[in-house]
Amino acid sequence: MSQRKFSEDKELLAIIERLEAMKAEGRTLYLDPEQYEDIVEYYILEKKKDRAHEVIASGLKIHPGNSRIIVLQIALYLEEAKVQEARDLVNEILHDNSL
Repeated sequence: MSQRKFSEDKELLAIIERLEAMKAEGRTLYLDPEQYEDIVEYYILEKKKDRAHEVIASGLKIHPGNSRIIVLQIALYLEEAKVQEARDLVNEILHDNSL
């Protein structure tokens, strides 16, 4: 999704606002895996990579082993030149039959 499309997606921006409010209260918001993906992509485009990592962690708590969220984590590691972390996660996936 392009940055322009994100800025026009009022539903996504409302979800992000709710997610941020819940985070400030120390609570967790249940979202579908696809919503987590969109939020992570939004934060990456906004250059908020620390927040993207937090959302990935939250998404994986609710949806453990979700391959699409894990792929976003790998992509984010690679974008940050954290090649070893990405490689370790790929190896973990390859050796974990439950994913």
